[in-house]
Amino acid sequence: EAEEVDLAGAMLLPGLIDLHTHLTIEPDLHWEDELLRSSPQRAALAAAMNAHLTLQAGFTTVRDMGTSWPYVDVAVRDAIDAGWIEGPRMQVAGAYISTTGGAGDARQFGPWVEVPGTDVLADSEDEVRKQARTHLKQGADFLKILATGAVLSQGAPPGAQLYSEAELRAAVEVAASFGTFVGTHAHGGDGIVAALRAGVRTIDHGSMLSDEAVELLKARTSFLVPTVFTSTWVIENQADGVTPPAQVQRSREIQSLKSESFQRALAAGLDIGFGTDAGVIPHGMNAREFAVRVALGEAPMDAIVAATSLAAEIMGWSDRVGRIAPTLQADLIAVPGDPLQNIARLEEVSWVMKDGRIVRAGPTSPEE
Repeated sequence: EAEEVDLAGAMLLPGLIDLHTHLTIEPDLHWEDELLRSSPQRAALAAAMNAHLTLQAGFTTVRDMGTSWPYVDVAVRDAIDAGWIEGPRMQVAGAYISTTGGAGDARQFGPWVEVPGTDVLADSEDEVRKQARTHLKQGADFLKILATGAVLSQGAPPGAQLYSEAELRAAVEVAASFGTFVGTHAHGGDGIVAALRAGVRTIDHGSMLSDEAVELLKARTSFLVPTVFTSTWVIENQADGVTPPAQVQRSREIQSLKSESFQRALAAGLDIGFGTDAGVIPHGMNAREFAVRVALGEAPMDAIVAATSLAAEIMGWSDRVGRIAPTLQADLIAVPGDPLQNIARLEEVSWVMKDGRIVRAGPTSPEE
C-alpha cells in the first residue's frame, strides 16, 4: 500500500542539515534584549514557528547552538520528537557557557536587575565544569562554549580570547564523561587555536584562521563550521533597527576576514561543515549560505556534502541522517532543476519528507 510520488523534473537529495541555528531567536528582537523584553514561554512559541519554517526549507536536522533562556531548546527538541509540533530533529546545547562580559553574557543591563534562572556564566575551570554538568543534567545533547568575543554582542570584540586552553579543556573533559562533545564559538585566532588544542569538536564561525589552526584542523578530529552569509545580511538590513549600530560596524570589519578564512580552509583541503547562524539571518533562509560559499570558490557538490553526510558525521549521526540509504531515516527533499549547475536551486525546496512522512508537497518541476 505504498504511496507513489512523481518527482519528475526534480533533483532528489537527503534532507539538509544546519550545524548552527538558534531557533528560539525572534526575527525582530535582538538576543541581548530577550531577558528584559521576552520570556521563556514566548521563546518556545517563537521556536515552534521557526522550527516549522526551517523544516519547510528542507532542513530536516539542525544543531541548535544555545538560547538566552536556558533549556527552552531542550523543551522544543522534546516537543518535536513527541510529535507535538513540526520541525527538524534537533541536537541542542541547552544554554551557553560564557565568561562574564563575554559573547554569551545576555545580562546587558544594570547590575541591580535580577533575571532568575539565567546564570550561565563561568570564569574559572571549576565554574566551567559546574556549568557544563548542569547543562548536560538539564538535557543538553552537547556543550556550547564561547571561546572568544562576538560580532553581534556588546561584550568583548570578536578577536579577543576569553577562555584559556585549560578552561576549554575542562568543558571537553566533562562532555567526554557524558559521552558527547563541545561546539565552540570562536572568531579570533588565539581562541581558535586554544579550543583546537583543548579538543573541541567544532570551531563555529572561525573568522580568523591562522596557519596553526589550519594544521590542527587537518587532523580531522575537529571541524570548521563557518557562517559566511551573516555579515552580508546584517549590513544589508541594518535599517531594520534590530542590530545596534556598533554591532553592524563589527560585521563590516569582520566580513572580509570571514571570507578569507573560508578560502584558506578551502585551499588547505579541509572538510568544512555547514552552518548558518539562523536567527541572525531569518529562519527558513538557511539555504542562502550555499550561494555565498560557492561564490567564494567551493564546488557545489562539496557544499551539498557539507550540509548532508559531512554534517551528519560531525554530529555523530552518520547512522541516522545525511544520506539516502537503507536503515537511515527517510529524510528527503526535492528541488526544481539541478543544484550542481545552479546552487541557488537549494533555495527553492518545494517537497520535503521527514521520517518517511511528507511534510511539504509543492511543485517540483523548474519554471520555464
